[in-house]
Amino acid sequence: MKLRFNLAENCTKMRYSTDVLKNIFSLAIILSVSTSLYSVSDTPEKAEYRRNLAENARAALIEKRLHAIGECGTSRFTICYRALVDNLQDPEPEIREQSIRALGKLNIKDAAEPLTAHLDKEENAQAKYAILWALGYLGNAASSEKLAGLLNDEDAEVRRLSAHSLSNLAQKESLDAINARIAEEKIDVTKAHLLRASLRIKIGQPEMINQLIELLKSPDYWARYHTANTIKELRLKFALKPLEHALKLEEQPNTRAAIQSAIQALRF
Repeated sequence: MKLRFNLAENCTKMRYSTDVLKNIFSLAIILSVSTSLYSVSDTPEKAEYRRNLAENARAALIEKRLHAIGECGTSRFTICYRALVDNLQDPEPEIREQSIRALGKLNIKDAAEPLTAHLDKEENAQAKYAILWALGYLGNAASSEKLAGLLNDEDAEVRRLSAHSLSNLAQKESLDAINARIAEEKIDVTKAHLLRASLRIKIGQPEMINQLIELLKSPDYWARYHTANTIKELRLKFALKPLEHALKLEEQPNTRAAIQSAIQALRF
């Protein structure tokens, strides 16, 4: 009898302890959610901080401007948008370049219009490259025609970045220009971006697929790296054996990791 009483008493204690633990756990979740909500809620101080950044991005000394521009982009403060667009006309190339990169990070598709309009006027190479990067990052399909027109530019970096951005946009209207450039392109990493763009638009192109797989043998490890990533992205399962062969030969760490990741993705 005593044994049954002790057993019942212990069970009651266990149920009590379990209930207490459940209550503590529930309270912890509530506190966690409340803290998260509080941390993302706006305050007058935060709003003032954003306004000051937008002002500093436009009018402060160059060091302070560059810091503000960088913070506007990293934190995606849309209040800075107008100041960043105005900075496209700034005489300081670094201000223009960093403002362009910040506009890309804001991810406001309408920014593609002033960036595209400024592209032909930009004389600084780094700022021009930044525009080409940003147009692909923004994902505005209206940029495709301008980027396709740059695929034959004499500057290899302009071609590479245009191809990369077109591969992100993947607009069918660009397919003919992309495929025509593939036939002429001599730089493997640029060709890898072009092939990604072409196959993202239209996957059923055996010749383009074969050219992509062939780039696993490129002497340029960045071309091999991007090729492996594209094979993984497009799930080209018949590229498994070429990837396995490439892995045996690959010595560059980042490219080797990309090939391994592609192999793992295609096996499962």
